Amino acid sequence: MAAALGLPDHLGIGAAAAQGVGRFARGVHEVLVCGMGGSALPGDFLELFAAQRHVRVTVSRDYAPSDAHLGPHVLAICSSYSGETEETLAAFDCVHAAGCRVVTVSAGGQLATRSAERGVAHVRLERPSPTFQPRAATGYFYGAFVTLLEDAGLLDGASAALSGLAAGLRSLPVLDAEAQDLARALAGRIPLIYATAPFVQTAARVAKIKLNENAKIPAFFNALPELNHNELVGFTQPIGPFSAVLLRDPDLTPHMVRRFEATVETLRDVGVPAHIVPMVDGTADLKLFAALRFFDAVSIYLAINAGLDPTPVTLIEAFKRRLAAQPLGPALKP
Repeated sequence: MAAALGLPDHLGIGAAAAQGVGRFARGVHEVLVCGMGGSALPGDFLELFAAQRHVRVTVSRDYAPSDAHLGPHVLAICSSYSGETEETLAAFDCVHAAGCRVVTVSAGGQLATRSAERGVAHVRLERPSPTFQPRAATGYFYGAFVTLLEDAGLLDGASAALSGLAAGLRSLPVLDAEAQDLARALAGRIPLIYATAPFVQTAARVAKIKLNENAKIPAFFNALPELNHNELVGFTQPIGPFSAVLLRDPDLTPHMVRRFEATVETLRDVGVPAHIVPMVDGTADLKLFAALRFFDAVSIYLAINAGLDPTPVTLIEAFKRRLAAQPLGPALKP
């Protein structure tokens, strides 16, 4: 829980770590973030922040990004908290070979080593403890990413925006009682996180990730209004103990307010509990980080209530060992 509450401070620490590093990339006009899991999620936050300032950011979660986002006009940020992520190391080789302006962000590992060997700029993030998890490092990454883009000449006033975000988070109530209430309501349930644009791939995704990794339960997310045209009919036969959690943006249009309310009523009519989580009023990045902090708390309380330690990701580590032991086979033919 301390890592979640330290989020405002993490923004400044990440920014300080990246200060001045991005100056080598002046002249680029597109940004590519390569990462996985908790090391890619801040790229989604950055994409939204930058889009509001007419800067294109693309996030790649794969071994190799699309050729459409490669070349000397691209600032490629390869992000892996451990520095050992297989997909990100492969993406690093790809963007470096393609002539992108490359910077890596990690707390060490092979990514830092390869960067030093190839003369690639590297931002080293803090590792507060040996068990600190990438999903708790969003503030570090986001502060570093925003600062890199500011130093590259892509974002003006980014430092002031980061300071304002940190101050805004500190001014918000923690909502601990509300987080405990939702955790109790979700016990033994499969959460479905629903949100409206632009908070589907950001706030809804982060809620899903926190529930997966901290609470150790399945969770899924989808978008309004799209889910009204397909997913909703699946509750004709709800074959699992689903609960819907709907993120309500205070800036919804009248059309979306009507649709939001009708969705909640329809879900409840077919026996699916529907919990409304109001998003805070403010900038898009404040809404995102407030949601991140809230679902950190919800997911941690879910784990504690179930008698689980929220920190380790045992199944992921077991998968990585199994993957490493598997020999590489021939590529599949299309």
